[in-house]
Amino acid sequence: MPEFTYDELRELLPQKSGPFVTITMPLERAGSNEQQNTIRLKNALRAADDQVTALEVLSKEDRAAMFAPAHALLD
Repeated sequence: MPEFTYDELRELLPQKSGPFVTITMPLERAGSNEQQNTIRLKNALRAADDQVTALEVLSKEDRAAMFAPAHALLD
C-alpha cells in the first residue's frame, strides 16, 4: 500500500464539508497475527459506518461510496 503523502494531506485541507472519518489502528507485521489487520480494519469500518449513520447526514449510497476506498484495502 502506498504511503499517505504530504501533498495528499494538503489536498484535503481546503475541503469544508464532511463528515470526515479517520481510522487509526495498530498493524501486525507479516507472520502469525497478520490476519488481525484485516479483522481490525473490518471492525473499525463497521464502527465508523455506524457513527456516520447515526449522524443522519449521508444516504446509504453516499456512505458506501465514502467507505469504498477503505473496503478496497480488504481485498
